[in-house]
Amino acid sequence: MDQHALKRLGHHIVNRRVALGYRNRTDLADTLPLTVRTLSDIELGVRKASQGTYAMLENTLSWTPGSINAILAGGNNPTPRPDALTDTLNRATTEDLLAELRRRITGPRHLHPQHNSQQR
Repeated sequence: MDQHALKRLGHHIVNRRVALGYRNRTDLADTLPLTVRTLSDIELGVRKASQGTYAMLENTLSWTPGSINAILAGGNNPTPRPDALTDTLNRATTEDLLAELRRRITGPRHLHPQHNSQQR
């Protein structure tokens, strides 16, 4: 596996994680059966993960199946899955997105939707 491809994948994962409003790696890792260390290694391009892990990441990041393999094969743009969240993000203005990000960063941790789903 090309180290450059793993780093490119990590860059895309970090960008998507931030775009979806996850405040940090821990918030994303909490929604997956991954440790923060494993997610960190993937984001930093330190190691390749299993196809199952990639499938879970694609699903959580709202990418179409196979997007990660396409990036690793040299592609530069993962394909967002057309769903309600992606639709909302595409229609939102930059001001709306920044306001939502600010709200999530400064708001109480227990109100974070991804965190709440893991508490149940």
